Amino acid sequence: MDYVQFSFHKNAPRVARDGETLSGRKTDSALELASAALQDIHDTQLPAFTAQLREGLESGPDLESLRGCYETMRTLEQDLKDVDTKRTAHTYRLHTKGGDNEEVSEFRKVFVSLSNAATSLDRVRQELKEKKKQIDELAPGWATKMLKHLGTFLGVVVGACLFVSAFQLAIPVAAALALGGAAATLAVVAGAALKCAAAARMSDYDKYQADCAVQLRARADQIDSLRAMVIRAQRDMMIANIRDQLSPEAAEYHAQLLTLREVDQEGNEVPVAPGATTDLGPKVVMIGDGDGSDDRVLLAGIQSGHVWLNETGQAILARRLQAEADFMKNGNGNYREYQKNETLRKSLGELYDCMKFQDGIDTLIFAGDVCHDRLSTNKNVSRTIREDLSSRGVVFLFGNHDDWRSMLDPNGRLCDSATFGTYAKDDATRETWQRHEAAVFANICYIPGVELIGTHQGMRAGPDGTIQTAWGFVTFTGNPTDLVEAIRNKRFLPIPTDACKLQLHHKIQLLLMLSQQGSATVSLRREQILSTLPSCTRTLKRWDDEQKDAMATWLATEEREGRLKPNVWQELLDLHHSGMDQADYQTDFRPTIDENRALAEAYATAGHPVTFFKGHDDSQASGKYLLSLNARVTKKTETKTETETETNIQPTAFAIRWPATGEPVAQPIAKPLDNPWRALPRLHPAKIDKNEAKPDAHPAPGVPGIPQHIDIPSN
Repeated sequence: MDYVQFSFHKNAPRVARDGETLSGRKTDSALELASAALQDIHDTQLPAFTAQLREGLESGPDLESLRGCYETMRTLEQDLKDVDTKRTAHTYRLHTKGGDNEEVSEFRKVFVSLSNAATSLDRVRQELKEKKKQIDELAPGWATKMLKHLGTFLGVVVGACLFVSAFQLAIPVAAALALGGAAATLAVVAGAALKCAAAARMSDYDKYQADCAVQLRARADQIDSLRAMVIRAQRDMMIANIRDQLSPEAAEYHAQLLTLREVDQEGNEVPVAPGATTDLGPKVVMIGDGDGSDDRVLLAGIQSGHVWLNETGQAILARRLQAEADFMKNGNGNYREYQKNETLRKSLGELYDCMKFQDGIDTLIFAGDVCHDRLSTNKNVSRTIREDLSSRGVVFLFGNHDDWRSMLDPNGRLCDSATFGTYAKDDATRETWQRHEAAVFANICYIPGVELIGTHQGMRAGPDGTIQTAWGFVTFTGNPTDLVEAIRNKRFLPIPTDACKLQLHHKIQLLLMLSQQGSATVSLRREQILSTLPSCTRTLKRWDDEQKDAMATWLATEEREGRLKPNVWQELLDLHHSGMDQADYQTDFRPTIDENRALAEAYATAGHPVTFFKGHDDSQASGKYLLSLNARVTKKTETKTETETETNIQPTAFAIRWPATGEPVAQPIAKPLDNPWRALPRLHPAKIDKNEAKPDAHPAPGVPGIPQHIDIPSN
């Protein structure tokens, strides 16, 4: 595919030199690919796995997808063997152009084999789920379960009925006694026998189910382990291929998304030795402010394993990433031109046709601002991308640029501002956006085990033992789960509707939740008033009497000197409860790094350490229970006379490795323990309830559809 020229500014792009595309790839050089996952697949995983599958097929396959999986894995094994001679440690050198006698390049051959392997593993994975369901359906029915518990009792009841019925016959009493007694005895014995038979059938099934469950779990663990490794290898190939098509400047701009920075559970960056690999997960991947860039979303989705792109899609994404980097460097902030660019709008749709969404290998969280922002181009396609990712478990935190109301002016009309992506292609109605927000976005994200809590804006201490959030105030209890549940369920501290019922802390809360636009609505000089607040205003502990007196004195002074008018409280209440100021407040609410870190440290002091992550405002920061992922990068340059500070926009990302549980998550494929791919045990047809009419989950060899002998190609 030829390079697509994106025109964002007057300066014409440079002309490509010989052997080079405009995006930087050297066409006559091999792609260097560093992938520990690919190395592990070739050296360890595949040889052992294919050997086990071969033995399983010879023993009588009970999965229809097993043969196809075996053949796909053998093809991948051979393709990796063909390029292994060019490997140094875990670094491969793959040509991206086909040679004189080759129809496809080395890169394409390996990438297609990996993709086929992933698809094949997914088929086996799905059939394993169906197999477990089939086995569950073989469980004895309700009649068998009833006989197990009530067989003898039912025999007694039937016997009693027979004994009484004998006296209704026209026979002598002695004969009736003998006949009734014999019938009753036989009924009781039959009931006891049925109970024993039902108990035996239940016992046989329980053992059968337990044996199958162990084997199926071992299979599922192996499939999940190998699938994750294959997806990581695919990820490494896609990232390397995309990076290779970027100019050095663009690669530097997207550096944090191309190579994730790893941090520990306290948010401190983990140093990585040169040449070391940290790609083997699983991890929690956090992406900073999106600025409306769909390309950052997709690149992050590749990193977490949720997005697969064919080679055409990789080339389109590389060009779009190049375009964003070029624009941020040379576009002079003309976001309107960027949003209206028809090439960008169209290419996002073309890119969507080249992708596949799948269950990821890492947890992926976006800090927000992915909808109505500066780098939006085609909101119709981007909305679909987010919905596809959300259905796969990707988390999108609700940022101020993700609120549809942010695009409206004070009169409720669409604003004329590229800051909120109003020039991007968008055919959705208000109702469509509201449904999208409800279906895709979350106000807060909590990852147990990693003990990670994220919101877009962050949080800080509020008045009188509370926490201020972008939606209201909650009580600080020292337990972070209380905070998470309160925000998820919108259990914020109530504020009265009548000004006569306002208490001191209510008035302070109203002032702290007022936006710049809202202060103009009620004719209040917000910044001037807030700048004089006493130092004890924000505290995670309840106000003591001295602090209450200080707050009351401050409030009385503001009212006496006319900065707070007598009727302002009812106006503030009406504005607050109308919701008209909510979107502007979400934008203006900007807790600092120190305020967020102080809150996280307060939870650690209370015995519940958690790490907070946020975007929205302030510079990037990590460590001491905080990750700040704002897209602004502040660089300081020291000169002989002064320190100059320069702020640039750059995509941001961090990754936290899931802590080890101490227990193996899967049986290592390389260990020749009991092979879980041998045929599953079978439940004898006589042990299956006839009245249930259930098919055997895995018929014995010889039944129609299952050949008794399968030819396996030799190595």
